[in-house]
Amino acid sequence: MSIYHSNNRSGKNSPNYLHNKIRECIECGRGITKGSETGLCKSCAKKGDRAYQWKGGTSTFLKQIRNLYEYKMWMQKVKDRDDQICQHCFSEDHIEVHHIKELKQIVKENNIENINDAKACMEMWDIDNGKCLCVHCHAEEHPDMRNAILTRLKVV
Repeated sequence: MSIYHSNNRSGKNSPNYLHNKIRECIECGRGITKGSETGLCKSCAKKGDRAYQWKGGTSTFLKQIRNLYEYKMWMQKVKDRDDQICQHCFSEDHIEVHHIKELKQIVKENNIENINDAKACMEMWDIDNGKCLCVHCHAEEHPDMRNAILTRLKVV
């Protein structure tokens, strides 16, 4: 047998398999290698507040607000007021509702800590804080999120 055709010695058949897997991840139980000082596998080491894009856990709460019936009604009222026409270029294609004052700023300034606080906040549901924009104009308003906005509707 040549050196190129050994007896399948990869994965669990590798002589180093048990040697390198010295303990389990403290979160998920997967085997981890010697190099991990945290006790976490590579996947768990990048989750939640350990992720490089972590912003303090606000995105989950903002998603909960965006899923509220009141939020959907707010968006519909803005669309009805603007006749579903982009207020920048007057397009009628791919219309979205844009917050003039960002949602996360409203949450922060009004000390909104839970869904009931959000529902009770009058500023949150003020239709004058929204306007209709087409996906392209919306991307212009948020240059840092341009790719995410454009790919959300597969317009890129």
